[in-house]
Amino acid sequence: MIKAGKITGVEGTKHKDGEPQQWTVNISVDDLGFEKNELVLSYTHKTAYEPGFAEIIVKGKLFIEEKNSKEIAEAWQKKKILPNEFMEEVVTAISYTASTVGTLIAYALSISAPINVPRARLTPAQPGKAAS
Repeated sequence: MIKAGKITGVEGTKHKDGEPQQWTVNISVDDLGFEKNELVLSYTHKTAYEPGFAEIIVKGKLFIEEKNSKEIAEAWQKKKILPNEFMEEVVTAISYTASTVGTLIAYALSISAPINVPRARLTPAQPGKAAS
């Protein structure tokens, strides 16, 4: 369970004007340690606006409490592999934070925010039924 998180660095660069053709997102676990009975995960989240348009980098730490924290930390030190279920929670938290912070940086750079909003699909209401 993620107890807390903090941002340790933010960088935003706009290389040229125009509209990017696509985004590339890269999330990396920089380090994982075990301190005071909790995991401390350091990460870097990079959103690249392609081709060579702009980039936003968010660095941070997550403080995580798991039943098997010590074993997770030991496995990371030996193999640099983390359990899938654990990583799903971590990636979700990192993505949320990077989208939020990235939106502020994007506004300052006058580029679109790095938020992946699902496309809404509406169907017409049928008589006697609510619209979905």
